[in-house]
Amino acid sequence: MKKFCFLFLIICGLMVFCLQDCQARQKLNLADLENKYNAVIGVYAVDMENGKKICYKPDTRFSYCSTHKVFTAAELLRQKNTSDLNEIRKFSAEDILSYAPITKDHVADGMTLAEICSASLRWSDNTAANLILQEIGGVENFKVALKNIGDKTTKPARNEPELNLFNPKDNRDTSTPRQMVKNLQVYIFGDILSDDKEKTAD
Repeated sequence: MKKFCFLFLIICGLMVFCLQDCQARQKLNLADLENKYNAVIGVYAVDMENGKKICYKPDTRFSYCSTHKVFTAAELLRQKNTSDLNEIRKFSAEDILSYAPITKDHVADGMTLAEICSASLRWSDNTAANLILQEIGGVENFKVALKNIGDKTTKPARNEPELNLFNPKDNRDTSTPRQMVKNLQVYIFGDILSDDKEKTAD
């Protein structure tokens, strides 16, 4: 079975490749990499200064795996006041998943929402990711939040760690490189988050 590789990139600064209208050039040698590693690669990169793009299979579906964590955290920031991030959330030993490098040490004392976001984003802590998903109203509310920013492509369906189980014939917990970058642009460069929340995100 092929390996599936999902790369989504935003390039802010110098771009060594000059591309127009998503016309990918062979300089990237991505097809060669696919053949070499028996993989499928998707790339959608945007230079935020001049709008130039690098694209390679930008509308192919891939399992989004842990990349969802940036969007659930961003949605939590959108829903909460900055002061709310200091609120402590308790969780039990039963909530601790096999990969929970930060939350596993805080069953007794709990963690603030800010700390939970940090654990999810910086350490990819799966328990923290599920706590954030719970905080924003679960998978269904996450799906609604994405639709509200214009995303009709991404298909949230499961919690960690099940969302990492990928079947090419199953659209659950998948998205495309193009859509993921669009979502990043909305949350990071749009006006959906207030200035103080953007500083918190930084």
